Order: sequence, then structure tokens, then C-alpha cells
Amino acid sequence: MAPEDKEEQPKPEEQPTPEQQEGGAETEQQQPVSPPPPAEPAADETNAAVPSAENHEAKFDILEDTADMSTKKQNLEFLYDIKLNVDIELGRAEVKVKDILSLKPGSVVELNRLAGDPVEIIVNSRLIARGEVIVIDDNFAVRVTDILTPSEIVSTIGQY
Repeated sequence: MAPEDKEEQPKPEEQPTPEQQEGGAETEQQQPVSPPPPAEPAADETNAAVPSAENHEAKFDILEDTADMSTKKQNLEFLYDIKLNVDIELGRAEVKVKDILSLKPGSVVELNRLAGDPVEIIVNSRLIARGEVIVIDDNFAVRVTDILTPSEIVSTIGQY
């Protein structure tokens, strides 16, 4: 076969120009092949493949408190030896550096509380109760007078 006998064919990646299409040149156009459409799911697979648009109310079993007090006490016994930091705050003061540097024995720092006001009982940086200062055998102590509710404890987080 001589080279002039070969008819020029466009390369597969080349598209024929409009002149070649209209000019009578017999070229075969290659149409892109699209993948076949996905098969329709069987009737029993339809619900499994497509999430349902219906809303369903969640139902839970009612939990009953079957443990008696002795069982609850035993469950908490492993916590009894954990040490917690307890601070008793008598009051606070805002003092300038100049005044701190001038402190000497006998100096008085005035606090923001009056004598007889309750002190704050702070456990692990959380206010949990209030009480009054008492003296027992020459030692200071605090008598608890008020225990905060859980919501009150939450509202004071970050203040101590």
C-alpha cells in the first residue's frame, strides 16, 4: 500500500473541523461512550439503600433504681481516700504593689467582708458552702451554715 493510497483519518483524540464535516470528507466521528445507567434496585433492596424520610419517635426503656442504699455506699467507698483541696476564704482585698512592699509585722489588710459575715468554703476551686468561723481549743474552725445547690455551684465556676 502506497502512502498516498491511505486516507487521512483523524486521531481518536482529535475532533474533525466543521469544514471536514461539510466538505464531503468521509470521516467517521467517534462518539464518546457513556457508562450504562445503574441497575434499578430490587423491590426488597429499595428501603435498605435509601434512608427513609419519615421521622420516628425514639423509645427507651424506663430505668428503675434497683440498688438499695448499702449497694450505693459500696460503689462510692473507693472514692473515700481521695484527697481534695479545701480553702476557707475569709475575705479578699485589692492592694497596690506599693502597699504590699510596705507591709511589716503589725500591718493591717482590710478585707471586703464585715466581721460576722459567712466565710466561703471552696473545694477544688469551686465554692460549695458557706460557714462561720469559730474557735475550738485555740484553733480556728468553720461551722457549715449553708450548702450551695448544684446550680449555684455551676454559676460560681471560674470565680475561685
